[in-house]
Amino acid sequence: MVEKRFGFKPGRITAYRVLYRLREEGFVKSEIRERRRIYQITKKGKEQLVLARQLYKEILNKIQGNFK
Repeated sequence: MVEKRFGFKPGRITAYRVLYRLREEGFVKSEIRERRRIYQITKKGKEQLVLARQLYKEILNKIQGNFK
């Protein structure tokens, strides 16, 4: 999915390191289902995602404002 959407194929270890850090910070939780680890975003993760989207929108607006 990442490769199709963004045009590059990340290394396997990268995704696992990110998921591990997100889990350690409480942004996602995980459980084992049918021999697979399944990740799910937590309330804290959803709140942080809203803040991150707002920040990126502000940055994008400032960048676009400089090119008008």
